Parts: sequence; structure tokens; C-alpha cells
Amino acid sequence: MRGVFGALVLACVLVGCTSPNPRYQAYLAGEPYVIPVLQSVDGRPGFRMEDVTRCRIAATQAVPSRPVGVPLPEYTSPTQTACYRLGGTVSCNTTGGGTLGGGTAVVDANEGLRGDAVRLCLADLGYRDFPVPACPPGADFSQKLAVGSRTLCYAAAPSGDVTFGSFWPPGTW
Repeated sequence: MRGVFGALVLACVLVGCTSPNPRYQAYLAGEPYVIPVLQSVDGRPGFRMEDVTRCRIAATQAVPSRPVGVPLPEYTSPTQTACYRLGGTVSCNTTGGGTLGGGTAVVDANEGLRGDAVRLCLADLGYRDFPVPACPPGADFSQKLAVGSRTLCYAAAPSGDVTFGSFWPPGTW
């Protein structure tokens, strides 16, 4: 029984017992990666700055700032005492014991909610999230933009890191 358990532990170490990253699984399934950049009504990524400014002003009025104190971590270094004898006298020197950090930082507890309000406002103006399709085999990762008829795409690594590339859709070249 002990040998079976050891073999299982070794298999987990060699193969890995962690579940795959959800973003990587979505990529393997061919699901689009939704960029949290909004696309305009005409379907292109981007937006008009005046729309963003109006929505930021409206969100600031609807969701006011709410400052909250957050305690910061504190660290005290360990003390060390070194003693030495010089003739008949013993002298000791203690170092360390200093404290770093601590205190309180003030953050805006409504910052995330205000960002949501900006996105809702832009959605009311017709903006939508920008979905990027998974890259097909042979995608060009040196070309990071959709230029001409090229289509922006993404690939995900098992770690969940995303790389963008582009490809020629069928029938465009």
C-alpha cells in the first residue's frame, strides 16, 4: 500500500495535480477572450473620449467617493545582541528591533463601483465588450494588430497568460 501511495505522489509531482487555468481551458475550447475595452457602435474597438468623459462625470456624481482607512502591514526586525570581552570588561551591542510600515492608508471604497457605473453608462450609449476569437493554427504573433483584412486573435498558455496575434480569415487573401 505504501508503494502505491508513493507512486501516486510521484505521478502528481511529475505530471502535476493542479487543475488547468480556466482561461487556457476556454482558449482550448475555442471561446473568445473578451477584452475589457469597449467597442463602438460600428463594431470597432475604441470609443469617443467625450463619451468617456461624460460617463465619468455622471459616475462621479452617482457614486461619490467613500474614503476608508486600511491598516498597512507592520514588520519589526529581530534583535541580535553581540557581546565581546576586552580585558576585564564585557561590552554588548544590540541591533535590530526597528519597526517598518504600519499605519493606515486611505482608499476609496467606491472606486470599483464607480468604474462599473462608467461601463454601464457607456453600454447605454451603445458600446459593447470587444470579443477576440481564439487564434487558429498558423496565426502570426509578430503582427499584434488587425491591419487591413487581418483579424485580431489570442492564444493562451497553460499559465493563463494571453498573447495576441492576427490571421487572415478564410477567403480574404
